[in-house]
Amino acid sequence: MAKTKQQLQTRTHNPPPATTPITQSLTDFASVFEYGRERMTITKWMQAWRIAESPVAPRSYPLMEAYDMTLIDAEVITAVNNRKNKVLGEPYLVLNSTGEYEEPATKLLKGSWFDDFVGAVLDSEFFGSSLIELGQELTPDYTLKEVNIVERRNVIPSRKLVLPYPFSSYSEGIDFTSEHYRRWYIFVQSKRFPLGLLLYATPYAILSRDALVGHADFNRDYGRPYKIIKTDKEGEERQQVLDALLNVEEELNGVFDTDEDIEISFPAGASGTVDTYDRMDEKVSKKLLKIIQGHIKLSNDTDGGGLNTYINKDSIAKTPSEEVREYDMGRVEAVVNEELFPRLLDFNYPFQRGHSFIFLDTYLRDLQRQKKRISEKALELALQHFEVEASEFEELTGIKVKKKAMLQGGTTAPNENQNQSLTPKRNEGEQDTDTETGNQVDTTQNLGIVEGTHSVEYTQNRDFFEYGAITLPIQNKELWASILPPIDPNDLYISPQESIYGYEDTPHITALYGIHAHQVNTDQVRKVIKEVKERQGITVWLGQVSFFDEKNAAYEVLKFEVVSPELIQFYYHLKTNLPYTKTHPKYSPHATIAYLKKGTGAKYVHTGKGRKRPRSLMKLLINQAQYSDGKGNKTLISFATTDSKEKD
Repeated sequence: MAKTKQQLQTRTHNPPPATTPITQSLTDFASVFEYGRERMTITKWMQAWRIAESPVAPRSYPLMEAYDMTLIDAEVITAVNNRKNKVLGEPYLVLNSTGEYEEPATKLLKGSWFDDFVGAVLDSEFFGSSLIELGQELTPDYTLKEVNIVERRNVIPSRKLVLPYPFSSYSEGIDFTSEHYRRWYIFVQSKRFPLGLLLYATPYAILSRDALVGHADFNRDYGRPYKIIKTDKEGEERQQVLDALLNVEEELNGVFDTDEDIEISFPAGASGTVDTYDRMDEKVSKKLLKIIQGHIKLSNDTDGGGLNTYINKDSIAKTPSEEVREYDMGRVEAVVNEELFPRLLDFNYPFQRGHSFIFLDTYLRDLQRQKKRISEKALELALQHFEVEASEFEELTGIKVKKKAMLQGGTTAPNENQNQSLTPKRNEGEQDTDTETGNQVDTTQNLGIVEGTHSVEYTQNRDFFEYGAITLPIQNKELWASILPPIDPNDLYISPQESIYGYEDTPHITALYGIHAHQVNTDQVRKVIKEVKERQGITVWLGQVSFFDEKNAAYEVLKFEVVSPELIQFYYHLKTNLPYTKTHPKYSPHATIAYLKKGTGAKYVHTGKGRKRPRSLMKLLINQAQYSDGKGNKTLISFATTDSKEKD
């Protein structure tokens, strides 16, 4: 079990030992005499590159000056921040040596200092390295006060030196790996890009700036109209006419004789030049985004509403930005576990040996991979016989096994020609009072055996590899967030072991659960969905907030009630055309808001007089369905009969 905060605080906390005091902070030691702000050119960039890689006397500051100018580019700084924010906003956990969630230890990392630390680790991918200085004091609750970044212009990574000025001699530098400083400093360097991704982005940023300057110069010289005046006056009178014309330029008024002809003319035939600048800027922008983010879309890999996904090694559809985010999270996890945590323990942080840091997304992906380690055929036999050790089966699949199943005639599995029906066995007099909630995805199946044999105790998630589902995802996350009722964080039910973390993070409405995924493939499901003729989507209304008490669970489910005749028709269409097992007698569609602790759901539904709070119906048009095949694979399918953007 995870230790409570009180248990952690019973440990003796001594201030960090001062056996090796730092006489001088490296962030104070490293100074910049002057920041270079000269116009960067391709020639200067290549020269800075050569200096940074010099085997004799490498220097960092020319390249860092180039990077500073690169980050002025709006496209670059936006792409960098977008990539970093996808990690900085990801929830994380601290686990103990047995893999259990340690809430008090996790809370010790909540603070601006840890966000700054993660940001510095991520910056090393762009700049090539980060020398992170840990605060030398702890707050009263044993957290660091701050972390700082040593000026990169003054750091010579290949020599492990910090110089007092960027141009100082090496003899004046300090070795940051020495025993005197090692305790307080963490050096993070990108192994893939030792000089940083900005090395490759800089020439394109220069081209982008040059295209912008050229465009501006062109507009200045040729974008303004010409003012032409025709006159027969000479000498001083001609000059007076010219002065009057200039007055029109400045004061927007002028006086001319009636016999003088004034003409306003616009330049023609220059559109090709403008298009050249625009095409250059567009090409450069795509290159910059691809270098920094791994794809050419600024925020979410979308193009006209279609997801640019592909199937990765885990047979899960992912976008390029998701792959990049997973890589970044892996780097942060490695640095925190290998470099930061040992130092925190040395600082007498209230951690224990064996504590590890992991992002929530990584934790869930690891569980998913663990469940896919066993082959489908082996799992099918195991579900029929349980001819494996219960502990080993649970470790491989995450499925709890309570009793061994015995088939009719002994333990021999039926051959392929036998078509035996497996039905749940209930106790005498037991009634099925469950309701098909319309919001279950890969949750519970009643696994039974042939009539006349021993009973089987079934548990949640046993159908993970067997039942599929079709859901309607609510993809407008901003709209979803805006209609959620306020919930006291103390009421949220959080259980990493059950993959439940309070709020529902993938809002959806289930159209049909219980599909026999082993009998149909994705193309067959897509065909059934496409048979809904002349429909671009399904209109639903989100109505009253209500809740239900999940049986045999430690939580309640807060939800929006869903009203939709079209959805009901769609449900009957699916159940008629797809093989499935009815797990609940009644279909009651809803959208889960959050999972709450037992006994807290009522406060978000009723007023003091016991009546439901009135709520206006929220109308949504959902134009895509999602098929989950029960093995973790999910496919988005548009309702439109033809959709070239649709991806698996």
